[in-house]
Amino acid sequence: FDPDERLVAFAKVGWDAATAALIATEADALGHLLSDPCPGIIAPEPIWSGDWHGHHVLLTSPLAVDHRVATDRAPDVEVGSLQLLAEHFPQTSSPLAESAYWQRLSRRLADAPDGSSLLVAIADAVGSDPMMFGAFHGDWSPWNLRRTPDRHQLFVWDWERFATDAPVGLDAAHHHMQVQRFLRKQTVADAVEPVRAALRTDLPRLGVDPEAAGAVVMLELLETLARMTESGLAGQLAAPRAELVDALRSELAVPRGRVS
Repeated sequence: FDPDERLVAFAKVGWDAATAALIATEADALGHLLSDPCPGIIAPEPIWSGDWHGHHVLLTSPLAVDHRVATDRAPDVEVGSLQLLAEHFPQTSSPLAESAYWQRLSRRLADAPDGSSLLVAIADAVGSDPMMFGAFHGDWSPWNLRRTPDRHQLFVWDWERFATDAPVGLDAAHHHMQVQRFLRKQTVADAVEPVRAALRTDLPRLGVDPEAAGAVVMLELLETLARMTESGLAGQLAAPRAELVDALRSELAVPRGRVS
């Protein structure tokens, strides 16, 4: 805040290696979006990023949200905005196991308990059919999205997991999973089928075969597992981590045809 108590910036402070890396990713993402804006999406502008007292810091501008105008709705995945984001960046197609995303995810889970066995099992379940890869916000959750008052654009916060080579549809899966788990208070196991059903509707709008819904759900669970594993709070996440692993193993136990 300035001396007149006006909000001038938000600050994120990296307190360990994992959070410093997230802040660096967000700084790069916001810089890219500032120079090459995505139509229909309004992201915070980066003001400054660097080291301060041994911590990596990112300062971003506040977005012009008018809190007097009620623009929030019931949790909405905003597929139209996801489509704009997907179309704004190049897309590729390849089997999952040959993708840069899968290689990176494999490295993140290489030393995790159950990591290697789950990676092998999921790669086998998904098979060699090509998947689409493209832009990925990384935390497409209800609390990170808000419509502008005219509803023509979307404010989007928290770009610290942005990537341009993730499976298309993964953001939608993350949003639906967050709604089921944290707003509707469902367990991971109970959330899987509603998320898969929602994706069968969402994926075609993103140019993805709806039969890929099962694979995308499993990748969302595996991505969340990787985040728990590399978090500085991993020791406090034993119970939710076990819940994720159990849900993944349950998915992998169904017949091959159910994966899609």
